[in-house]
Amino acid sequence: MTTCPETADGAWERGSRLAPRPVVVVVALSLLLLVGCSRESPERQAEALERADEALEIAETTYDAIAAEVPIRSYTGTGVGRWAQCGMDPSPSGAEYIAKVSSRTGAEPSGETSDAFTEALEDTGWTVTSSGSESPKAERGQLRFTSSVGPGGMNLEVSTGCIDLSVADVQALTDRPSDDLGLAPPEQD
Repeated sequence: MTTCPETADGAWERGSRLAPRPVVVVVALSLLLLVGCSRESPERQAEALERADEALEIAETTYDAIAAEVPIRSYTGTGVGRWAQCGMDPSPSGAEYIAKVSSRTGAEPSGETSDAFTEALEDTGWTVTSSGSESPKAERGQLRFTSSVGPGGMNLEVSTGCIDLSVADVQALTDRPSDDLGLAPPEQD
């Protein structure tokens, strides 16, 4: 008959090779928590898709408002929306939806351009967090607006911000094809 490393009162004997070590216990519990805490769910992915729809809708009205205030000659395309990984590499912690368009302007950025941007953003419900002729930024709920304005053109972007999702959900969303925003060219005066 083999002897158990437990004493009569149920405690482990010191020095026994079978006695649990604090490091082993911590590692084992950590692994159990990691395996048991999956963020993958149809509800999380549905929430992400709803935020993307909101970003698309708001991007279109925002871009139209900016085109009405800032002298835009044309868009270089009709705009694109796509999912991108965000969070820590090499394993992403989420995805964000980005709706963006590039445009051609006929003028150098100026204080008037910055004022026009600020007015257009505030008129469409955005809170301007940074203004200036080079890169106005704004927030609206969980959405973010960023831009890059330079001589002859500008890039406009509305994003959902990083949405915490499982790796499988991130992969499923980033594998989706890009959306055509279908922006009409700005009307010329």
